[in-house]
Amino acid sequence: MKNMKNIINIWAVGLLVTCFTACSPEEAEESALSNFETELPAPEAVVEAQEYDGNGVYTINFTLTELQFTDVHLVVEVGASTTATEGVDFDLITSSVDLIAFEGLDGFSVQVQVYEDSDFDENDETIFIKLVSDLPSGVSNSEVQVVTIPKWPTDCVYDIDNGVGDLTGIDVTIDGLGQDPYESEGVLSGTSGSYMITGLGVGWMTDFWGEVITNMNEVEITFSSDDYYHNATIASQTYMETTYNGAPQDPYLIEGTGTLSKCGKILTIEYSLTNFGVDWAAWTHDNGYMSEEKFTAVINLP
Repeated sequence: MKNMKNIINIWAVGLLVTCFTACSPEEAEESALSNFETELPAPEAVVEAQEYDGNGVYTINFTLTELQFTDVHLVVEVGASTTATEGVDFDLITSSVDLIAFEGLDGFSVQVQVYEDSDFDENDETIFIKLVSDLPSGVSNSEVQVVTIPKWPTDCVYDIDNGVGDLTGIDVTIDGLGQDPYESEGVLSGTSGSYMITGLGVGWMTDFWGEVITNMNEVEITFSSDDYYHNATIASQTYMETTYNGAPQDPYLIEGTGTLSKCGKILTIEYSLTNFGVDWAAWTHDNGYMSEEKFTAVINLP
């Protein structure tokens, strides 16, 4: 029997601060003055700019309309009006902001990570941020619209030629055995719309399945584009020749599909390896070693 070894794998800001200075003059003898309350100016936080880094990270740059009068520590929270799901669609990178008295006009930033496989791929979503302080800061608690995140951005451009080279990341994850995923050994080559790929499935074949690779071909991978992705296709092609206990095995075919975001460098490929008429990705799934029905590579282009 073939040996099998272990494997596994942020529209608005509410600055919830009200600032009052309770000014209690020292009571002079016979004085009739009583305590009085003075309200300081309440500057608003306004968005000066929004930056996007091409890999899902939004940086929202704020300034205050007026000076704030004390040091303030702002805790960054997700607002109740958010329609996306924290931890699934996005995460807050910035957890807090510290403003020194009188320096709010200099600006501050909040960062949010939006995930490529989130609901933003299908629907416009909103993320509200609330900045909460336990100290008086003179900052208004009114909500300010900060950023619109539509479907996964359509204004990104990624030239696949820039992705030619070694592909790092995860190849196959055999989560049923509890070990780390196999790292990608993939290589993308080619130019000007004609690309080849190799190195998929090496860890599965040599470690989990226990065969020796005697020959591994480069296979054609084609890309077509829609608003958000370059869609990848690997048509069925002869891929690997192997031996098991010295005996040559039927050549393996590879076939798969995938996506490459125009806004990033992550290529996801779902593929199968087949010989003797058996889809071994499906076999690995059906026998409880893998939760997915296809081998799934999540790999980073250079």
